Amino acid sequence: MLSPQQQPDMGLEDEQRMLTGSRDPKEKEEEEEELVDPLTAAREQCGQLEKCVKAWERLELCDEHVSSRSLTEEDCAEEVFAFLHARDHCVAPKLFKAWNKCADSFTPAFIT
Repeated sequence: MLSPQQQPDMGLEDEQRMLTGSRDPKEKEEEEEELVDPLTAAREQCGQLEKCVKAWERLELCDEHVSSRSLTEEDCAEEVFAFLHARDHCVAPKLFKAWNKCADSFTPAFIT
């Protein structure tokens, strides 16, 4: 075994190659598909529905109204909750469907 002083300098690429067994670290990255958060995807999709768009517009109008006043105790809590309720009503089934797909493909090691 070589002493630390006798060992050749290893760069990051050399270390990755040694750890992954791959000659090119980019090969590994290309093989992996990009993960998409199902919650984020469902929220973006559901946010485009007419019901959600209308709730968002009411929230923006309320925000403009409240922001235009200097001394007010008024807030847009009702509009925020209406928008979140409309969006989450759409998101929940999609999210649980994605979760069930994931759960179905997962088999803990202690079961097998």
